[in-house]
Amino acid sequence: MSNSISEISKERSRLKIYFEKGVKLEIYQSNVVSFSDLNTFSVTVIQKDNKTLCIYDVSGFMTVKEYIERAKCTETEIRAIISGVARTIEYSEKYLLNKRCFLLDENYVFINEQGEVKLIYLPVDRDMISEDKYDNFIMRIMIFAGMDNRKIREILNSDGEISEEILKEKEEKTFVLFRRKGLLIQMLVVTILIIAFFVFKNDNTEILPFAVVILLLILLFVIINKKGCKDKSKIK
Repeated sequence: MSNSISEISKERSRLKIYFEKGVKLEIYQSNVVSFSDLNTFSVTVIQKDNKTLCIYDVSGFMTVKEYIERAKCTETEIRAIISGVARTIEYSEKYLLNKRCFLLDENYVFINEQGEVKLIYLPVDRDMISEDKYDNFIMRIMIFAGMDNRKIREILNSDGEISEEILKEKEEKTFVLFRRKGLLIQMLVVTILIIAFFVFKNDNTEILPFAVVILLLILLFVIINKKGCKDKSKIK
């Protein structure tokens, strides 16, 4: 756990994290975790007397520790928790978040009845954070779940497969976006050729203003779709 945290308390569905005096808040990061589609809890930040308080609404969720305590988890359920944590950390790079700012502790990683995993992100200067090791967290929840040493080693060794799956998903999405962009450019080129053909064949320059308007509209359409593709690649 971060050595810059002075206190953590939970009141009903609100988790409060108090930071030591002088901790620098990253406004950009607090906005990202609150409004992006990452599996992170939104955060309300209160600063007073040079101190920082972060409040997270965790209603509808229980801690991973409570989830495991409530009933004996299967290997599939443990793998799902590990995968949920790994995906969130992996995708956070798209938003320029720092991996070391996730609170990786079985008491502060949350899951709901549907198996959705959500993390707490600390939107403060990374230099003020002591990293919670991902491998240590995974080891702790597997031990807590009562897994034997052989099974723990097996899951740890196969953990790389999760990262490979995430990278494969990224490659597939990137391919689709580039393919869509290519189709739009082809449509623009074909339209230009058709208009040019009719203009020069009929020697009719009167339609040129209309052709220019049509080309500008198509170009605008291509630009908008290109921007849309980039935006989608950022949030998925």
